[in-house]
Amino acid sequence: MSAFGKAKVHTVRSVNERLKYINDQVFATQRDPEMRALALWLVRGCPQHGLESESCEIATVFNFVKQNVQYRQDPQNYDLYATGRRTLQVGAGDCDDHAVLLTGLLGCIGYYTGARVVSPDGTNWHIYATAGAFPRHNPKKIIPLDTTQPPSFPGWEPPAVHRRYVKNITFTEGGPIIEELR
Repeated sequence: MSAFGKAKVHTVRSVNERLKYINDQVFATQRDPEMRALALWLVRGCPQHGLESESCEIATVFNFVKQNVQYRQDPQNYDLYATGRRTLQVGAGDCDDHAVLLTGLLGCIGYYTGARVVSPDGTNWHIYATAGAFPRHNPKKIIPLDTTQPPSFPGWEPPAVHRRYVKNITFTEGGPIIEELR
């Protein structure tokens, strides 16, 4: 065991199996009182109600993750899934770590969260967070949130050539709901 704790090793055979472990880490992050405290601290300058509040909160949490967590790939032949707290401890992670941290923080303050998994060829996959908003309690809009790409901002998505295959995921306590679009 290291200073960062233990790791569990699982054998997974599909993207959908991976999404189950990511979903578990999102909810571990949302149940962490320190992560809730961080989320509340981050949005303390945003308006308390209304659509302007939601825009501010989503942008603030997005920018915090983008500015404080470097993108770093997992080791060859391993896909590691960290909680949001672990990702903040090490200050780096790959796309799924970014998605877990961002959706975990937004979930701590009442947003329905999920992810989009995209691939240009059906084999090389990329994941990024999504949040339901406007209004958060009954979302009418899904906001893409990819903090791993330099040009990104809330609402930005990778170019269509990278989204030939798409899965929309909603994170739930019972496991991810996966909708395959292409």
